[in-house]
Amino acid sequence: MTCDRGKLHRHLVDMVRLVDFINLHGTAAGWIGAVGTLAEVFGAIGTVAAFGIAAAGYFWSVRRAREAQARRVYAHVDDLVCHREREFVDTGQFIRGGESDTAYSEHLSWEPGEDRHGNSIRHYSTPIVACHVKLSNGSDEIMGPIRVDLVDPISGSLVRDGSSEVRRLEPLGSLIRVMVIEDEWSGRPPLKARIVFRDSSGTWWHRYESEPIQRAPRSIRGGASAEQVFARKLRSRG
Repeated sequence: MTCDRGKLHRHLVDMVRLVDFINLHGTAAGWIGAVGTLAEVFGAIGTVAAFGIAAAGYFWSVRRAREAQARRVYAHVDDLVCHREREFVDTGQFIRGGESDTAYSEHLSWEPGEDRHGNSIRHYSTPIVACHVKLSNGSDEIMGPIRVDLVDPISGSLVRDGSSEVRRLEPLGSLIRVMVIEDEWSGRPPLKARIVFRDSSGTWWHRYESEPIQRAPRSIRGGASAEQVFARKLRSRG
């Protein structure tokens, strides 16, 4: 029979460790001390576990509170006014913060003019519609920026030039954002509205009409217009 020197060495090391442990805790006081040390270790583990559970509960409650505030922000298409005469009266009205209450398509050509009351008029070369979108913030926090995207309810695609941004919406506030776009929607189902917005903590959310609120993915947040994002999606499919 051959002797495995490696195994013999490991057994000797284990025996030496056992002797050292017995010498260290050989007395009753030593064994009680060892047990006390174990109790302290388990007590510390329990404290850390309790802290972890409390921290997880706190972060979960904060997230629920954030979501509860975000659920109170919504938008819907309040009216769609056709301007077959291809004229739109630029009222020059402004909402709080110095923003115009109207967003105009950048792809439609127009010429300035005046009506008989002296109001500024835009004469467009094609029929237009004015989509009135109502934004409401029922929370007690400032929300913004908020981007409004008009959506074709049939195809689910974004409407060209149908995106507009509001820098901020005050707590318990509301406003009407008028979006002037080319008239391709007469006689069709009404347009829908999607909003993408940031709350006061910096968290981004999005909502389509009255559907449940959701965290906004990075691809649809601020920084690139909704039309640019949608164009990238089309290119990736093709």
